[in-house]
Amino acid sequence: MERKGSITVFLALTLSVLVVLVSALLESVRVSCGRAHVLNGADVGLYSLFAQYDRELLESYEIFGLYPSVSSEGVPVGQAYKIFEGYMEPVLQVKGISMELGIGGISGYTLLTDYGGQEFLRQSVEVQKQVSEKEGLEWLEEAVQERAKETQGHENVWEESEGGALTEYDQAIDQALEQEAQEEVQEEGFQGDSFQQDPVQTEQAENPIQTIRELMNRGILSLVLENPQEVSWTSVDLSQMLSQRELEKGFAMGNRQEKASALERLLFQRYLLDRMGNYLDPGGGVMKNQVEYILFGKESDGENLKSAANRLLLIREGFNLSYLLSSPEKRAQAQSLALAIASAFLFPPAASIIEKALLVCWSFGESVLDLRELFSGGKIGLWKSADTWQLSLENLIHLPDLLESGHRGDSEGLSYEDYLQVLLFLESTDTQVMRALDQVEMEMRVRKNNSSFRLDYCMTALEVSVEVMIQDRAFTVNRQYGYGNS
Repeated sequence: MERKGSITVFLALTLSVLVVLVSALLESVRVSCGRAHVLNGADVGLYSLFAQYDRELLESYEIFGLYPSVSSEGVPVGQAYKIFEGYMEPVLQVKGISMELGIGGISGYTLLTDYGGQEFLRQSVEVQKQVSEKEGLEWLEEAVQERAKETQGHENVWEESEGGALTEYDQAIDQALEQEAQEEVQEEGFQGDSFQQDPVQTEQAENPIQTIRELMNRGILSLVLENPQEVSWTSVDLSQMLSQRELEKGFAMGNRQEKASALERLLFQRYLLDRMGNYLDPGGGVMKNQVEYILFGKESDGENLKSAANRLLLIREGFNLSYLLSSPEKRAQAQSLALAIASAFLFPPAASIIEKALLVCWSFGESVLDLRELFSGGKIGLWKSADTWQLSLENLIHLPDLLESGHRGDSEGLSYEDYLQVLLFLESTDTQVMRALDQVEMEMRVRKNNSSFRLDYCMTALEVSVEVMIQDRAFTVNRQYGYGNS
């Protein structure tokens, strides 16, 4: 039986509209799916690119940086985009959807050294947060701030006292000698028994001031180190350091950070102490005294160590002089010896001036013993007590011999590293960041056996802009990614 069918014009028009609508919906789905693949491909490309971080930089300092795998005359922006493109393109090969990469490039990037090394500072702070307990950090922050405040005040105590006291002493002695010379001239004018001088009843007192002044003129390292001949004098050309040259700069990322907080500064300084060498725990790179370099920026290990020793001596002198001035017993001993010395010069009015000079010399002698303790790995507290004071006034004149004797430090005091941390806290963090980058770059050049390695070529964040043709339609995607701030 034969059947016949028919369709009205209205239904034909309706079905045509439905076919067009379904086709449009399918096309829209393909385009939307294509866009999702493009975004996914951009992320895959960025993640894969940044997975090629410098392994040695991470292993040595736990810092992420994307460095070119081949030598480059500048920041490897083009090389980085080719790697990104190579990882993105396979993701766009989807059956049923036509996608093709078009024009694109890197529209922004951040370097490890940008804004005075803030990216290096940020990463190092994040690393240190992971290895430090919050409660301990809060306590340590307060302790270091208090130590730094006290230290800064006591440096001024010594600077205000030392020069004036010894200058006044010199003037008093000169005056006594001049007076003695005048009296001798007068004696020659008397005949027979018309004049007879009473003998001085006091014994000739030992005057340690000249001995101490001679020690003050000696090299600091010969005073405070048991084996100064073993000090490293490795030197570098400061003009070639990262902190001294014009650096490459990032572009259009706008991620400059605010000034580091006190806690962030403390974390960064702990990072330096944990990963950089110092005199007692030498570094394995070009320079051994790396923390001392970060503090003082001298061209050799020996010069940086001398600067550290002089600064610590100044600090210890301030604290020790403050203790002497506050100790009635020690003041009484100094007054007694000063009077004996003044009497020996037949110039009693100089006793108070000689007392000041004795206290200055005594605090210097004690400070030298303190530093010998610190540089031998011992501990010395900021404040002294009768129990922790090492040098008696009677032994002050014998200080050169005592330097070879044993040490007697404070088991509850601060170590050399603790004092370095206080010094770091007192100085500019910006300067420390750049000098730390000097040390990192030198170390990496040795490890990689690549003298052209530059930290200002290391990228830490990128922004890409790429055009993709999806079903003959142009679609532009902008994506950015960075270490620790995706």
